[in-house]
Amino acid sequence: MDFSTIDKIMLSEFTIFADYPELRAVTVAGKAFESNSTRYNDPGNGKNDVLSKPELRFYNNINLPAECLAKIRQVHGNSVKVVFEPGSFGESDGMITRKKNTYLRIVTADCLPLFFYDPVSCSIGLAHAGWRGLKANIAGKVTRQMQSSFKTKPMDLLVAVGPFIRDCCYSVKDDVASLFSAGFAKPAKNGKYMVNLGEIVMNQLTDSGIRRKNVEISKECTYCHDERFSSARRDGKRSGRNISLIGLVHNN
Repeated sequence: MDFSTIDKIMLSEFTIFADYPELRAVTVAGKAFESNSTRYNDPGNGKNDVLSKPELRFYNNINLPAECLAKIRQVHGNSVKVVFEPGSFGESDGMITRKKNTYLRIVTADCLPLFFYDPVSCSIGLAHAGWRGLKANIAGKVTRQMQSSFKTKPMDLLVAVGPFIRDCCYSVKDDVASLFSAGFAKPAKNGKYMVNLGEIVMNQLTDSGIRRKNVEISKECTYCHDERFSSARRDGKRSGRNISLIGLVHNN
């Protein structure tokens, strides 16, 4: 993973996509947008498909028209929308497309942003995965939807997982830990468990036929890095949101 900044806003980009100039994929650290009066993307009322003023200013700074975005209202499920143009597409947690200059957008604040690229069919996907989405195997759902819609072969897929809460900080009670294989949850204090979301999603991706060498998982923990990332676990209702974008560049 590589890091850069634009106007003091940190961008996380992926080594696995470095050889594909036609692709733009990035997670934007939400912490730089937070203040006492405004947050990067206010999750109030579940409206995570609504763009805030700081987010719109950011798009202006990187010359990405907001009219090029495809947005969804995330609901912690495994629904995947096939999109053919920018716009708002209702409740879902994943999108796929091969339309150029349509940038898929999700927000996260500890959950996993999953980026998919098939350089053969020139198609992309983006998904939001919390523990509920992982339980519903949204990673496998995106893979199958790309197979169905774009004739993607899993062995051709490249996948990146952006910053999320790591097992150093992600503690859950038995009711959540028991939903996953024992190898992904280690006992901790007070009867809780530390769950490795990264290994869960890696297992689901390889079970879907994606090669392990074609998967890059961020080592950044959103909870640990208070100076960089928004974290709902750490900051509660005060938390902003990190944003993830993926798009196919339209060459004039």
